[in-house]
Amino acid sequence: GQGERPLPPYLTYVRKECRLRPDQLDALTALARRLNRERRGKGERITENTLIRWAVDMLLENYRNSDIFHSEDKGD
Repeated sequence: GQGERPLPPYLTYVRKECRLRPDQLDALTALARRLNRERRGKGERITENTLIRWAVDMLLENYRNSDIFHSEDKGD
């Protein structure tokens, strides 16, 4: 109805648990804080999950653009 606010983007995503090493989580936390400081509050807040989603997107894009996994094994 009128006056309803749209859902925040993160509530439209599917939940998936992922176990990280302590050093990975520490680095993600530090990077998210740094990026948020540099942005000075402009736009949506960057979280560890934001960075994980970005990393998955980059991995999948690199996979799609790579011949490594698409070429047949030549027995090397």
